[in-house]
Amino acid sequence: MKAKFSLVFILFALLMFSVIILNTVRQIQQAATIMVSQAGMPVLDRAAEVIDGDLYERLAQTLDDADPFFIETQSIFRELKNETRCLYLYTMARFDDGTHRFIFDGEEPNTENYTHIGTIEDISDYDETYLLTYETKTPQFTPMMHQLSWGRLISAYVPILNSKGSVVGIIGVDFDGEDIYRAILSNLWVQAMFAVIFIAAGLFLFYLFLKELSRQNERLGKLYRAKIDFLQDMSHEMKNPLTVITTGVDYADRQIAEQNVDAPKARSALSKIRGEASRLGRMVESMVHLSSMSETGENRQRVDFAALLRDGGGGGGFSRV
Repeated sequence: MKAKFSLVFILFALLMFSVIILNTVRQIQQAATIMVSQAGMPVLDRAAEVIDGDLYERLAQTLDDADPFFIETQSIFRELKNETRCLYLYTMARFDDGTHRFIFDGEEPNTENYTHIGTIEDISDYDETYLLTYETKTPQFTPMMHQLSWGRLISAYVPILNSKGSVVGIIGVDFDGEDIYRAILSNLWVQAMFAVIFIAAGLFLFYLFLKELSRQNERLGKLYRAKIDFLQDMSHEMKNPLTVITTGVDYADRQIAEQNVDAPKARSALSKIRGEASRLGRMVESMVHLSSMSETGENRQRVDFAALLRDGGGGGGFSRV
């Protein structure tokens, strides 16, 4: 029983922690979704409005930073970046050799985070959602906060289409999700702490339950042994009057059969039979009385079993509690 209960409790604890983890993942997903929908998509929509797909396709081939289209659009990207809460705002284009290169960057020129036009970007850390935008031609966003070398980000992407409807680039926006992630993680630790306290309390109560159960089992064991001893003693004591009754009946039967009845001996035998039968009756009555008291719990009396067995179950063995 202990092993089964322990296994159930362990499974319950694992289930509780699984629920906490899943709830934390759900909170992260919700935070990422809200960030993208309320802040990311408006930025991407405004950026997409200023990009001509055909001019962008040409610029991706020439990589000319003196192109008027590049100069004007780059300036707009910087303004958008400064106006919004986004961490990074940029566009990238995919080339036939499989590389992906920056075209526009919302950072200020010649600053630490500024990326020059044509710089090749390693997208291995977040290529799934990024490339899905190319394949589906629809906006995409990361459902989780992904950890990159420069921070924990929430990213969203929209495709840049030319006049033929082909995807010639991607506009990307990144938000810093570190503060949100830490807040959710802190909540996770609080939930885990309460879960540990709950499990510890459950284990303590289980220990008390087992201790009480052990005490009750020990008490029941003693009562069971006492019952067995009592029944053995009673069965032994009942054999004596039954033997006397049987012997007396056999004697009377022989006397009648021989038609040689000895009146004094017959009366003596009948007296013994009546006495032993009465003794048996008192024993049975006492046992029935004890049984009724154990069931109702009322009118309990102390029983002197030695006296009960000694006098054949007479009333002398009982005393009021």
